[in-house]
Amino acid sequence: MSLSESRHVTKPTSIQDDMDALARWTEENHMTLNTSKCRVLLFCFMRNPPPPPEITVGPTQLEVVDFARILGVIMQNNLKWTKHVVMIVGRSSSRLFMLRTLRKQGLDSHDLVLVYIGFVRPVLEYACQVWHPGLTVAESESIDPFPNTGAILNLARARVI
Repeated sequence: MSLSESRHVTKPTSIQDDMDALARWTEENHMTLNTSKCRVLLFCFMRNPPPPPEITVGPTQLEVVDFARILGVIMQNNLKWTKHVVMIVGRSSSRLFMLRTLRKQGLDSHDLVLVYIGFVRPVLEYACQVWHPGLTVAESESIDPFPNTGAILNLARARVI
């Protein structure tokens, strides 16, 4: 569940009222909020940002964080994607290692391509519509394990993977 608010810095925040209403709704419907999993992620681009509002659920004050993982995508408070890129590059590197191991075991090129399409590419492309437009050139290049178009097919045939 995400709550958001867009306001001018001089206006008072109403997010606590929304959080209280959410807490009441969960109680009325016999549910509870797990406060250990609740975080506050603030986006403010002022040179001198105001102190973050104290948002509580019951007696527990929520922690203000610089980034949060939402549905598998790491969002940062400065709207950069560095942490997300580092995460997906790490995950895809371990899967590429699996691909290299399978090649050394003698798996044919057609099957290597299927493994790449089924196990590596989904990690690289998950929710890319959200984060790809905001990447720097360096981040975009670090994500692509095969920078040449169609190189995965050629590498699999040439056994260079």
